[in-house]
Amino acid sequence: MLSRLKHLTVFFKDPDKKPLYKILIEVIHFAYLKKTLPTDYFRKFLYRKDIKNYMDYLSMKEYHSILESPKLVYPDVSHLLSNKISFKLIAAKYNLKTQNLLGYNIKTSFFYDNKQHTAENNEQLVRLLKKQFETLGKNKIFFKPVSGIGGFGCFVIEKNTLESQIKIYGEAVLSQAYIYEAYI
Repeated sequence: MLSRLKHLTVFFKDPDKKPLYKILIEVIHFAYLKKTLPTDYFRKFLYRKDIKNYMDYLSMKEYHSILESPKLVYPDVSHLLSNKISFKLIAAKYNLKTQNLLGYNIKTSFFYDNKQHTAENNEQLVRLLKKQFETLGKNKIFFKPVSGIGGFGCFVIEKNTLESQIKIYGEAVLSQAYIYEAYI
């Protein structure tokens, strides 16, 4: 719960907020209808001007109620929803709006630009990510663990500090699975 409050500091610094009166109305509405504290309103950036459909987003309470529901006809479906790679691929197939998937890795196998690449150590990972930064035309890439929730284990890799960041995150990337999204 306390980790969700950190999103308030981002909220206060964000210049792209809706008017405060509108945020207050939406927060109350969100909390009332979702029957939960409105931390997800802030965590999912629903206060931003470009978000018109804030009630279409699931709260963490709703998310867990779906995944843990005894009414699931096919319990394996919950695995598809909790795995970020399979969720992104399913969402894309059905034209569901999500953040664009730039690529993903499963340990030392990296998938982007409709190709499979391999990096087995930090040096190869730096070369691979430099190439990916150039291909994508991005300066920052957001990494998310495939099976994590609530922002745990996420980090940003920046083009300008790539080598020093790979010293920190390289072992985790090469031994786990991550998806990559554009940094917002």
